[in-house]
Amino acid sequence: LGRLSIRSIHVVHNLPNTWNTYPLGWSSTGKDTTSISTTCINMIDVYDGYLCGNILSRSCNHKRISLYYHINAISNGISGIILSYVIRLELDIESIKIWTIENINMYLINITLHGLIMIFFLIMPSLLGRYGNYLLPIYLGGSEIIYPRINNISILIIPSTLLIMILSIVSEYTLGLGWTLYPPLSSGIDMLTSIGIDFILYSLILSGISTSLTSLNFIVTIHTWKILLIPIANVNMYLWSIIVIGYILLILIPILGGILLMLLCDIHYNTIFFDPIYGGDPIFYQHMFWFFGHPEVYILILPGFGIISNIIWEHFNSILFGYHTMIVALCMIWYIGSLVWSHHMFTIGLELDSRCYFQWSTMVISLPTGCKMFNWLCSYFQGNNYWISIVDHNCCIWTIQMYLIMFIAEWYF
Repeated sequence: LGRLSIRSIHVVHNLPNTWNTYPLGWSSTGKDTTSISTTCINMIDVYDGYLCGNILSRSCNHKRISLYYHINAISNGISGIILSYVIRLELDIESIKIWTIENINMYLINITLHGLIMIFFLIMPSLLGRYGNYLLPIYLGGSEIIYPRINNISILIIPSTLLIMILSIVSEYTLGLGWTLYPPLSSGIDMLTSIGIDFILYSLILSGISTSLTSLNFIVTIHTWKILLIPIANVNMYLWSIIVIGYILLILIPILGGILLMLLCDIHYNTIFFDPIYGGDPIFYQHMFWFFGHPEVYILILPGFGIISNIIWEHFNSILFGYHTMIVALCMIWYIGSLVWSHHMFTIGLELDSRCYFQWSTMVISLPTGCKMFNWLCSYFQGNNYWISIVDHNCCIWTIQMYLIMFIAEWYF
């Protein structure tokens, strides 16, 4: 708190005393905030302000919004875990079933909601919004996210989208689709009503808007503050992961939103994008969905890669081995990961050439990931005196040898 207060004195010292011009949202009464005691009180308010009634809709402080993301992730995670336990109990108990044969579609609804909640409402907001909002300005040495009001709007959208998704249960005969929502099952004429799938599609589109706003905010923040404070070549590894994730999301979220809108048009406006009876192509939906869905895996793991790099960097008090190769590896994971989506679709009847290409490209993507792994190992060894005599001045050769052994063993087995 002392370090944060010292850092905040300079920021608050130069701000006007009105709420509308406070990007940090520390003073809603217009009182003088230039004293040290008032600054400390306002910093404490960052942590206990979530107890106030209307503070969520008015707060723009990045730490407080990170706290809201944390609370949202915990509540959504509990919901998803409960759904997963229901699935496991249903599969585990042989004689007594939770869902009777007359209500078996509720089991399929359970699977659908579990997948969507865990991916779009737990992992993505948690890794991107929670850690990104808290750590981004601190690592950049800046005062706040560039667009704090947009940051506030992004977190306000998430609870409403989750509510819309939960409302989809009102129609239990249209949700046994799985989290991929493949047509023509999701757009078929055999559905009694389309209310449930409509709520699901609206919820995912709004969730994509929230994620896109957060990504754009983070990218602009990094590119603005790094020009003023630090060069881009010396940016923290976690910030590099946020940059890569931000660009991935800005490219892929519109693709997901586009196919969801096309699916809505097939349901309500008699279009035939995915209707095979009238010349539509449901395989096209699968290609577009997995073009988003496979890079989504790396969207979920790249923040973890950045956090691991920072832990090794700081905890072992050593320079991160192969810093620039780590940056290249992040970018290559993004690039190659966007070219291997059809390994999720080997059972749909792909041609032999396509199957061979996606098989080998899937193996190639292990190269940048393995580069990061061995760079972490070398950074760890350099930070421990016991190992310095073994790997000193030979880390590059040691990394290449170990990686070749592991890659050949993986290919052979």
